[in-house]
Amino acid sequence: MTVIQTVHDNWGTIITIAGALKLLVDFVANSLPAPTAESSSGERWWFKFINNAALNLNRAKNLARVEDSPNFLPAAEAYRQKKNAEEAAAAANKP
Repeated sequence: MTVIQTVHDNWGTIITIAGALKLLVDFVANSLPAPTAESSSGERWWFKFINNAALNLNRAKNLARVEDSPNFLPAAEAYRQKKNAEEAAAAANKP
């Protein structure tokens, strides 16, 4: 029996296994949190590699550009503090 004949006879099984593997890789890739400014280069590489393997090309290429900024975390903290101050002022002015 040739390889071509084996594949032809078992095409349904091969497609099912390939689909299950694709779903498994997708689930793993989508469960990964995006790297942040503190992430190591190894974490970034694995994130890109796994998302490329899962064909999540947009997620792999747009590697959290905002979070890569060295100012992201301080800016986010300043924004949270500003919002908390605004909410506290609004609550204090409420009758």
